[in-house]
Amino acid sequence: MKGPPRNRLLTASFYMLGFWTLFPQAVVSWMAVEDILSGTLLPSTVVLFSYSIADLFSKSLSPFIVRKISFNVSFCLATSLFVGSLLLLVAIDDIKLRIAGVTVMGIAYGFTRITDVSLLAYYENADILANALENGGTASVFLASIVYTGLTTWLCVAPCFAIAACIPLCLIPLAIYLSLDKEPLKDHLRQTTDHQPIQYAILTDEELSDEQETPEAVPSLSKVLFLFKALPIMGYNFISSTCCHVSVASVLSTLTFPSSPFLPRDHYQYYRLLSDSGMLFGGLLILVVSCFGEKCMEFFRIRKLWSLVTLNVIILLFFVFASWYRFLPNVIFVLVLCFVQGLLHGVTIVYCAQNIASLYSSPRDKGTALSLLQVSFSCSRLAAASLGFFVEPYLREHCTYRLMLGRFCLARHAAHGEWGTNKHCRI
Repeated sequence: MKGPPRNRLLTASFYMLGFWTLFPQAVVSWMAVEDILSGTLLPSTVVLFSYSIADLFSKSLSPFIVRKISFNVSFCLATSLFVGSLLLLVAIDDIKLRIAGVTVMGIAYGFTRITDVSLLAYYENADILANALENGGTASVFLASIVYTGLTTWLCVAPCFAIAACIPLCLIPLAIYLSLDKEPLKDHLRQTTDHQPIQYAILTDEELSDEQETPEAVPSLSKVLFLFKALPIMGYNFISSTCCHVSVASVLSTLTFPSSPFLPRDHYQYYRLLSDSGMLFGGLLILVVSCFGEKCMEFFRIRKLWSLVTLNVIILLFFVFASWYRFLPNVIFVLVLCFVQGLLHGVTIVYCAQNIASLYSSPRDKGTALSLLQVSFSCSRLAAASLGFFVEPYLREHCTYRLMLGRFCLARHAAHGEWGTNKHCRI
């Protein structure tokens, strides 16, 4: 049965694959950043930088590894890396081991993400499956925000135990892969391994000389053209993702309000929660529109992605001025803008994935293009982390020594013991 029910099941499978692949990463590198660094004055982007370097390295090498080994081995290896990274985070209360765990998490996520997009490229309607994979990841970030905020803020669970609860969830992507229809993968293997009869012909001297003149010209030119087609979409995705990461991890981490009904540490959790809610809503909006057919999708398609990216940059600059001058009376306006920025980024992510997949026809090219898009995510996190090393300390010192706002200059617990015991939780 190869009709719509099968297609819907496949789309749902890749949605859940994106969801559970991203969930542990979202908890560690998004929600738990300030808790991992509790008791220190290290910039928040130390976590982001450690994760991004490993993620970028992994995504750069993984396409070559995934092509050499089977998907069975790839998913087993990815599962082992995820479990190992979480054990490093929670086994011993040491900041160096926690950062090492974040680094291994980056390797695990980068490898798994490349495996996912390489896998979906061999199925029909790869652009729709890419959309489902991205929306699953966006929904996962939202659920991770809800769960982690609820556990550590409302239920008084220590951050260490909240992260440890993610360990059994690392097995779910492997289970989803095992349940997938493997027929397209078998077809691909048959196509690449079957021997086809080859007809030989004697070349003339003229043809032989032409062959020897430019043996590498066509492959080199095709690679340049391939990258040139994907580069604009990668650029839009890079700028949008960088703005979101810098906003929450570097700028808003220094903006807390004495008038807020929650602790300074909890500001970061709510900023993330609202931003992730916007990302989820933006991604689901496009998914709902796609259910009404290609004509409706074409009508609502945003062709000028630069307009969304420009709005994202404007919101980032507003946050910088708000942190520096402290002209906002309360946290409400910041929370609203966090949602709007997340919404813009969510729409941009989905359209970038759709557009870059539609540029190419062959499964291998689609998989490579989607892998390049994942590399742009890694580069954006690395760029945001590099900026954060300068932005956050500068804003924090201005708040501490010029504005004299004390503990309201950093959305983080000051005590080292808060990692294993939630002493200041308020219900």
